[in-house]
Amino acid sequence: MLKIRLVEAQRCSSLEELTAHANDELPQLREGASQLGTTPLTATAPMPTCTMRIYSNTVDKTVAENVKIGDPLTLDISIDDQDIYGLKAVDCIVRDGLGWGEQPLINSEGCPVDYEIMGPFNYSETKNSAKVNFQAHKFPYTASVYYQCNVRLCLKHTGGCDDVPPVCEDGTNLRRRRRAVENATVTDLETDDEPVIEVFHGLYVNEGEELPEDDPNGPLSRVRTGLSPVPNHKADPYCTVPIHIATY
Repeated sequence: MLKIRLVEAQRCSSLEELTAHANDELPQLREGASQLGTTPLTATAPMPTCTMRIYSNTVDKTVAENVKIGDPLTLDISIDDQDIYGLKAVDCIVRDGLGWGEQPLINSEGCPVDYEIMGPFNYSETKNSAKVNFQAHKFPYTASVYYQCNVRLCLKHTGGCDDVPPVCEDGTNLRRRRRAVENATVTDLETDDEPVIEVFHGLYVNEGEELPEDDPNGPLSRVRTGLSPVPNHKADPYCTVPIHIATY
């Protein structure tokens, strides 16, 4: 079966070199498709630069440094503009910077863990960037928060980015599962073979206005009191944006 694998020690500077390299590796492909599966293909390309920033104002690209709970923010991940790689944002978490608590935001499928904290990423048509809007939140015992995401690089021209953006249901990327079924006879670029880049961004989140009293067992109590951190951390609950309901 045809297998595409990245080897970082080798470099190709353009799609033309990538195609020429493939022709050199598989000269027997022209003689018949029945010979597929015996010769592995090694495809390489320069590794793009990846950045993650959190903006408090996306119009003038103001990077968030000091904000308040509930302030609108945009988490933006991007790689260099090129035609070889796309990106998948996975395994995003927010940490307190003290090693006491962390909260998962996006799982390994690229799907939100809790939509009340962070929704799905919106990807550009080129799949070179992804962004998500959310409201500032914090741990109650510290103003510092650190966001971390893993960025998987996928090869566009081999179909490695066909499951981007994910179509999520109960934390599962349905598009990825459907692609796996449709390509059951082809060994695609495996997840473990995709280069992974860790990106970080830290900021300070200060307390907002004091929350009004309400029923502790009411529907807003979970959001107002916060979410529990990942087990085995000795942190207090996680603080999210307060919700105010207006009646007329």
